[in-house]
Amino acid sequence: MSQNPRHNGALTINLDALAQNYHILQSRAPAAKVAGVVKADGYGLGVAPVAETLSSAGCEQFFVATLDEGIALRRVLPKADIAILGGLYCGAEEAYDTHALTPVVNSLEELARSGNRPVMLHIDTGMNRLGIKTHEAQEAAKKAHNVRMVMTHFACADEREHPLNALQYQRFCEAAEHFKDVPKSLCNSAGLFLDAVYHFDVARPGMALYGLNPTPHT
Repeated sequence: MSQNPRHNGALTINLDALAQNYHILQSRAPAAKVAGVVKADGYGLGVAPVAETLSSAGCEQFFVATLDEGIALRRVLPKADIAILGGLYCGAEEAYDTHALTPVVNSLEELARSGNRPVMLHIDTGMNRLGIKTHEAQEAAKKAHNVRMVMTHFACADEREHPLNALQYQRFCEAAEHFKDVPKSLCNSAGLFLDAVYHFDVARPGMALYGLNPTPHT
């Protein structure tokens, strides 16, 4: 005979603390725009209350992982700038236009397939997960009429003295040099607590927004 489990725990979500975290992170990079990463249903807290709180706190740009997440977020924030980290899904291109979503393209093939729609370009500088290779940046720049942001992602920013931090910065600067007047983005949560030279134009914190410690080295 099966028994229904009893749930005696409760999770309290403090949306005021979420807004405060956003302001703290924005204060770390006053010259940059701080976006909100709200993938995985707002890190499991519910994308609607999370996104609405961040928007009220001044956040204008949001990142999610998948197209479905982007469509769901668009229902919550009709006018926000929403980008899809997972890229431009083959066969679903028109959905990006319908819902005013910006794909973060991760390959030259995606960039070529993007046509004239606005995109963000992800360059892999050492995370070894998504993005074009640094040596492909010059070729990508020849097709950059629709690239509205160039970005990469720290791999080891939670270790302040890790040599890959400076190496990724150098690689990113060299690759991004081909995109003269395009905004740049490097920092995740931990990156915002490194030197200001890493902040560039847009930061993309995730975990720190939700109260997780991005600086275990301190």
